[in-house]
Amino acid sequence: MWRIAKPELRPATLDFTSSEQGWRDVTQLFADKVLLINAVELVEWEEDECQFLVCEQCGFTHCKRGDWVRVRRSDSLVVILPSFGHVSPELEEDRAEYQPPKYLTDRGIPYFDRATYESLTSQHSSFPPFEQIPKLNAREAEFLSTWNAGAAPQGL
Repeated sequence: MWRIAKPELRPATLDFTSSEQGWRDVTQLFADKVLLINAVELVEWEEDECQFLVCEQCGFTHCKRGDWVRVRRSDSLVVILPSFGHVSPELEEDRAEYQPPKYLTDRGIPYFDRATYESLTSQHSSFPPFEQIPKLNAREAEFLSTWNAGAAPQGL
């Protein structure tokens, strides 16, 4: 697992002029020089699974493939899991559409301790409060355990 100890929020401007939306000021989340979220304001936090790196030409989810995650909490952690709810071994197209961000396979499952995550919520109102993040269920915990054992589950 990859502990996010010093997350950094940075202002950025995305160019949506190709989709006739103009320029959009956003906030990006970095950790250890890695871009985790390219537009915090555009993440669909209320959804069970969300795209952390949205299309930088329009800002819409599902415009580009990949970079989907599932955000969960335990008693004291916020964990960023791959989006595995839509992944099915028999649907190659879904595997490509919902693949996790590259940093997840390169560095491991990112997680925040509660205090670190709550510091983000105090800095930016787009982050949902800790208590509103869905709890990690047994299936997800088993998935996390398998991933941490060094073998990413089939299809990811």
